[in-house]
Amino acid sequence: MLATVESCTGGLPASLLTDVDGVGHVFDRGYVVYTEHAKCQLIGLAREKVDRRVAVSREVAVGALIRSDAEIAFAITNLPTLQGLATNLAWYILLALASAGRPATARHISGQLAAGVRSQPAWKSRWR
Repeated sequence: MLATVESCTGGLPASLLTDVDGVGHVFDRGYVVYTEHAKCQLIGLAREKVDRRVAVSREVAVGALIRSDAEIAFAITNLPTLQGLATNLAWYILLALASAGRPATARHISGQLAAGVRSQPAWKSRWR
């Protein structure tokens, strides 16, 4: 089973998965958690992580894994805006994967690819 958790694209990963016939046999659930409170309440993210405004993609993937019947959890988040940087971090996207019995891994994407991640039509055309 698979679970998704994200705070960047309004539920797009779950939407793409559920467009596939029969995916209910492998897709357990999807979390869309934008507020700090939702991340703590639904995913179990530690409040101190939220308060420090650090990247939490690994942690939310693990939280979704723990709080679901899934064996694999996929997370997509974006890095919180950091003051004093000229770069637009709204397009700094973090992807994470957690699976039972293995350490969670995370990767980041930025630039044009990250801008495309936030565009639902771009995802729909790439993944069909």
